[in-house]
Amino acid sequence: MLFGQPMKTCPLLLVPAALVLAAFSTGEAKALYPERAIRIVVPFAPGGGTDAVARTLAQQMAKDLGVSVVIENKARGRDH
Repeated sequence: MLFGQPMKTCPLLLVPAALVLAAFSTGEAKALYPERAIRIVVPFAPGGGTDAVARTLAQQMAKDLGVSVVIENKARGRDH
């Protein structure tokens, strides 16, 4: 028995306590997304159609999210 009550009511006492603890524990864990610049890797050489689409997308993303969006072109050579 807990405080003169049968053990069946004990979980009913724990639920509100768990909810209160959960509400206060998430306050400091929240971070603004994104925290740093976004990097988009384009697997083709600069100047192509894919690069143009990626740069247009990056401009809109930067405006909407309020962070820098960087395009990285990583073209592979013919021997890979």
